[in-house]
Amino acid sequence: MANTVSALTPMPREEPSLGHLLSEHHGGVLSGKWLLVIMVICFLAGIAQAVAGVRALLEHVIDVTAFGSAVLVFVVGLGLFVRSVWLWRQSLGIYEGGFVIRRLTGTRTVRWSEIESARAVREYSSWGTRFFVEVTLRSGAMIVLSDALSGFEAQSSVIVNHAGLPG
Repeated sequence: MANTVSALTPMPREEPSLGHLLSEHHGGVLSGKWLLVIMVICFLAGIAQAVAGVRALLEHVIDVTAFGSAVLVFVVGLGLFVRSVWLWRQSLGIYEGGFVIRRLTGTRTVRWSEIESARAVREYSSWGTRFFVEVTLRSGAMIVLSDALSGFEAQSSVIVNHAGLPG
């Protein structure tokens, strides 16, 4: 049977292997922040270039540059749209015994005993401030949890403080 749990479905109040839910965090439509602004600019620029190409075509001139740049900015805008949806369609449940992260690619359950290390990072740039936690599992896999999840930063210490501790 296929997993029909959506990334936006509320987390259960209790997980059999993890205990009671301590906090729940979801991505929002605006989780992409600046990506959404740049995406809109790309789509508008693509429309403007396509219109310029059609105008030239109506004057019996083929403007490859206008059509080529229209396709290019549409592709960039589409990539930014996909990334924004990825950030929006995720949720995180922090439980007494670990956490559950749901994304478009599936659900991952992590017990505290599976975490080798966790590092909170705050990056500053001209685009703004970004906060995320890099969780390295004992298996070598890495999970990145970001401030695209509503209210996550305030609860991130729960994950960081459990890193490297036995079950």
